[in-house]
Amino acid sequence: MKKILSHCPWIIIDVGMIYFHREDEFKSLCREIILGAKTYERLCGSRDRYVVIHFLRGLYTDFFKKYVENMRIPIYEVPIQYFLSFFTRPLYLDPYAYDVFTSSDVWSHDVFIIGGIVDKPPRKRLTTELVERCCPEISRKKIVLKGSVVGVPPEINSITEIILKTLLYDDVEKAIKDTMSKRDVMIRAYYELVKRRRYIKTVDDVKNIYEELSRWLNLDGITFRRSLKRAGIPRELWI
Repeated sequence: MKKILSHCPWIIIDVGMIYFHREDEFKSLCREIILGAKTYERLCGSRDRYVVIHFLRGLYTDFFKKYVENMRIPIYEVPIQYFLSFFTRPLYLDPYAYDVFTSSDVWSHDVFIIGGIVDKPPRKRLTTELVERCCPEISRKKIVLKGSVVGVPPEINSITEIILKTLLYDDVEKAIKDTMSKRDVMIRAYYELVKRRRYIKTVDDVKNIYEELSRWLNLDGITFRRSLKRAGIPRELWI
């Protein structure tokens, strides 16, 4: 496979909280890890620097190891602190971090850690708890789009793609836009509509919002109308 990127950082999936997962969440976790490996290989030409790491305990440990190892994903059963001791500039991606991930981060850090967590519904600050438990001294940053994490794809494979496409484009927002699913776009459009709802009085107001959002979201008419419905905008104002 011909790689697209000449420089690819290490990406670590930290599954230190695997025991929190229900069966459906566990299956989604495995799927996201595998899709992330395929994304890494597609952009980097191999998956040697895409690894799963941590001591594994709990109901799904043996199945998880077999499933992931069968997909040619390196898995290391060592403390994450030990593995990170071989790097100088690690960065943990945490949606509840204070600092914001920028395009310069993909060049100034040599390894990125993604929390191996799939929680439905979301359990707030679980990634933060994972970081503070294993390596509280590590820098943490969040990926945002126009100042908010809303609509930023949360899946492990999507975060992997955002990191690598930020390298490709040297632009975080372009990388996010390129990675968002229609559902992600609808969630963000809904969020923006709710913020503006009190000011929406006419069809022109709705049209202007659509034109504004379309400049930085892959927003089509069907997705926008679904967002309007979800936000409770009167149907007579729809475009």
